[in-house]
Amino acid sequence: VLDERLEATIKSLSAEALDQNTARFLELADSRLSGYVAPLKDSLDKMDRQLQGVERVRQEAYGALTEGVRQLRSDQERLRAETGNLATALRAPHVRGRRSSDLGGDPAPARDRARRDARALRLRGAALALGR
Repeated sequence: VLDERLEATIKSLSAEALDQNTARFLELADSRLSGYVAPLKDSLDKMDRQLQGVERVRQEAYGALTEGVRQLRSDQERLRAETGNLATALRAPHVRGRRSSDLGGDPAPARDRARRDARALRLRGAALALGR
């Protein structure tokens, strides 16, 4: 009977010591790991905010790019239509060989227009150089 009581007491004390050691180990592990976990969590939160910002910028850029491509397609279609109209007009026999002055354009010869444009550019450049 004494051996049984001694065995039960030893088992009880061993279990109690094991529970205390386990609790103390978990407390130490939690305190030490929390020192590592908190900075990691902060870093992950910061990275998440940065990724959200990058994603927002990417979506805006993609939208602008999509709109640019849409505009380019529209411009290309208009250019194709105008080119077709020009080609058709140039094939017409009553248009071939006529000068721009005959078609209602500026009656001054091209040489005079070029001189006038060059003079205007020189004057504009001089005015810019003088700061006006």
